[in-house]
Amino acid sequence: LSVSKPFDLVILQGGSGEVLTKKSRNEFAKESRKLIKKIRKAGSEPALYMIHAYSKSHNKYDPNMINKVIKTYEASGNKNNVLVIPVGIAFENAYELNPNIKLHKSFDGSHPNMLGTYLASCVIFASITQKSPKGLQYSYFNEVSNAEKNFLQDVAHKTVENFFDIEL
Repeated sequence: LSVSKPFDLVILQGGSGEVLTKKSRNEFAKESRKLIKKIRKAGSEPALYMIHAYSKSHNKYDPNMINKVIKTYEASGNKNNVLVIPVGIAFENAYELNPNIKLHKSFDGSHPNMLGTYLASCVIFASITQKSPKGLQYSYFNEVSNAEKNFLQDVAHKTVENFFDIEL
């Protein structure tokens, strides 16, 4: 498969395990740098999707994991001069504001469920457009309630504003 012109933006996302050890974080830095160079050479702009940490139901849950995630993605973003999309921080913010919300699949504590995916999409939207996701009408065919939608859009809005020190 080939395309006739480059994509405007290529978003890279690592795996959760890539932040767990110093060796794996170094490997992430090395591999992301290679991919970022390759994306730029092809005429596209790269970005990094900051993953979320494991939830408490995961067997490798570590309350400090988000700090490893942030450090890993910010270091790679700064070193390679690329946009970092703060999805992981938004998950932490949502859980802090509403400890009862469920953003991860219950069976593994790693992958996002519908609400986690919705939150991530709002953070991506706000990060790349620098526009607030507040007021977006999409609700996955009414699977995301108005209350959930408003809460997640607000979390995404505030997370992006704080992370980039901008006003949306």
